Amino acid sequence: MSDIIIIGNGVAGDSAATVIARSDKQFDLRIFSREEYPFYQRTRLGEVLGGETAPEDIIIHNSQWYAGRGLDLQLETTITEIRPEAKVVKTESGDQASYEKLLLAPGAKPLLPPIKSLNRGNVFSLRTLKDVQKIKSRLSEVEKAVVIGGGLLGLESAYALNQQGIKVTVVEALPLIMGKQLDKIGSRYVKSRLEKTGIDFELDAKVRELSGKEIITSAVLDTGKKIKTDLTIISAGVSPRTKLATGAGLETERGIVVDKNLRTSRPDIFAAGDAIEQNGQCYGIWPPAQEQGKIAGRNLLGEEKEYDGSLSYYQLKVAGIDLISAGERNEEEANKVLTDREKENRVYKKFFLNGSGELIGAILVGDKNCYPSVLNGLRNRTNFHELNNEHELVD
Repeated sequence: MSDIIIIGNGVAGDSAATVIARSDKQFDLRIFSREEYPFYQRTRLGEVLGGETAPEDIIIHNSQWYAGRGLDLQLETTITEIRPEAKVVKTESGDQASYEKLLLAPGAKPLLPPIKSLNRGNVFSLRTLKDVQKIKSRLSEVEKAVVIGGGLLGLESAYALNQQGIKVTVVEALPLIMGKQLDKIGSRYVKSRLEKTGIDFELDAKVRELSGKEIITSAVLDTGKKIKTDLTIISAGVSPRTKLATGAGLETERGIVVDKNLRTSRPDIFAAGDAIEQNGQCYGIWPPAQEQGKIAGRNLLGEEKEYDGSLSYYQLKVAGIDLISAGERNEEEANKVLTDREKENRVYKKFFLNGSGELIGAILVGDKNCYPSVLNGLRNRTNFHELNNEHELVD
C-alpha cells in the first residue's frame, strides 16, 4: 500500500485525489486543507456574494464523497513544515504524517498593494468561501464600496456588490479594465455594460491611502480624489504560495518549479495548480490547475504522464456579458489579426493568427455559440480558414 499525501484541496488537489480514488491500486491517501469547507467551485464565489447562489450549492464534493471513497480529508488543518529527508509533514498543532509520495497544491494568495491601513476590519480580499461569508456579514451596514482592481475577479466582486444594492466604485491602475485580457474595444464594451448597472470606474488611478479612524471610511486616490466607502475589496491579483516549498528546500522562482512530469526538485514530491511554475509559466486560473491535478494524480500512481502546458483562457459572465479571452492576444506576436464587430447585436470578435494561418488567440464578446469551436481550434492550432469555412466566425 502506498502512502500519499496531498496538501491543498482546491481544484488541483481534488482532481488528483479523484484520479487516485478511481484507480484500482492500493493506497492510503490523506488530504490536508486549511479551509473549513470541502472542495467547492471557486469561480462561483461572486454568485454567492451577489446572493444568486447559496454557499452549499457551489460545493462539488462534500465530506460524504471523500468518506465513501476511503479518502482521509482533514479540513482546517494547516501544514507548516515538510521534511523531505524524513518524508513527513507537520501540522500547525504539531502532529506529523508520513508519506511515500507528496503532492503540493497549496494554490495562490491575494496580492496586497502597498496601501496604508489594509488591516482594518472592513477591508477584505476575496479568495475563499470564508472570505465571502465575512463580507456578507457586513453588507447590512454597507451603502458604498470600493473595489481595488479592475481585472476579472474585481469586476465579478463589483457586480456582486452592485446586485446587493450597493453603490460601487472600481479603481484600476491601468487605463483599461481587464487590460491584460482585452483590447481597447473589448474593454470599452465591458465598461459600458457595467456602467449601465450603476458601477463607477476610476481608471489610470491608484489608491494611495485608505483613511478612517476605527474603520475605513474613504479611499484616497493618487489624483487626490477621495471616495467614500463602507467596505473595500482588494482584487489586485494573486501570488503562488511557495513558503512550504521554500522551507523544504525545493526549487522555487515565482512559483514552485516543476518538470514535464510535474515533479519538483525532489523526485518524490510533485506540485500542481496555482502554486507551480513550469518553463517560466504560472497560470493561476482554474482550467490549467484542473488539467495539472489530473496528470499529477496519475504520476502519483507511478504512470509517468507528461504535462506540456494548457490553453490559458478567461471567462466573464456578469450583467448579461458573455466574454472569453484566450490564447495569445498580443498583436505584435501575431502574423495576422481579424476582427468582426456588430454594434447592434453587441458582438465583438478578434482572432490572432500565426504565420501558418493557425488560430493562436481570440477575444470573443457576445457570440457564445462560437466559443466551443474557437476554444477547440486554439487547443489544436487549427487553420483559421478551416475553422471559418462557413464564415460563421468572420464574414
